[in-house]
Amino acid sequence: VTAPVAVLGDLAWSDLDIPSCLARNRDEIASCVLRRPGYNSSRGYAISMLTAEELDLPFLDARSTLCPDSRNCAPVVDGIVLYHDHHHLTTTMSKYLATPLGAALSQVVEGLSSP
Repeated sequence: VTAPVAVLGDLAWSDLDIPSCLARNRDEIASCVLRRPGYNSSRGYAISMLTAEELDLPFLDARSTLCPDSRNCAPVVDGIVLYHDHHHLTTTMSKYLATPLGAALSQVVEGLSSP
C-alpha cells in the first residue's frame, strides 16, 4: 500500500520572543511584526522546499496563511498569537492551521487517486 507523501515547509524562527514583545507593546503590536525577508531565509524552509522539488513531492506552505503580506508577518492572525516563543506555534494557531493544511492535504490525496 502506497501512502501519499507531502513535505510541510518549515516555519522560521523569529528574532523576537513574540509573547514577551506583545506584552511589552500592548498598544503597538506593530513593534512585534516579523520581517518576511528574514523569515523566509530559514535554512529548514529552504531544505524542505528543495527536498520536495528534488523528490517531486507536493510542498505545503503554512506561511501563506501565517504571513499573507509579502513583506511582513503579523504576530497575531485573526486574534491568535502565532508563536509562544521564538519559533514554536501556539496550540491555538496550530489548531487554526488544521483547516488550510487539511484542505491542502486533501488535494494531494485526490491528486493521487486521479487517473
